Amino acid sequence: MEPDEVWAARFPGLFGPVRVAYANASVHATTRVTGTDDLNRLHLVAVTEESRIVVCRSIQGWRFLPGGTREPGESPDALAERELREEAGCRLLSAPRLFVRQVAVSDNPEPFRPHLAHPVSSWG
Repeated sequence: MEPDEVWAARFPGLFGPVRVAYANASVHATTRVTGTDDLNRLHLVAVTEESRIVVCRSIQGWRFLPGGTREPGESPDALAERELREEAGCRLLSAPRLFVRQVAVSDNPEPFRPHLAHPVSSWG
């Protein structure tokens, strides 16, 4: 059995495919990570030296993993470093490792921002 099939059996809502209304896209998760040219968004599971996961809290009180949208010309490593600093006030100590991504196929005629991959993109 392929790794994605194993994960899909355990987490069918994540490994979909599912429809994400706010993005107007069909999305499915995959452990197959082959390049980052189509990476539009990134969220980090950042682990502290004490083996704790970094979680942010919004002013509304909900919690989220630090991350966000890639800027023009920004590498995935620079995106991870910037978002971790901006949202959690933390410093990246080692190179990030992409271990799962959500592949999105958008129905929108244009990308969210002109520099982003479209209509097929990924969120790491």
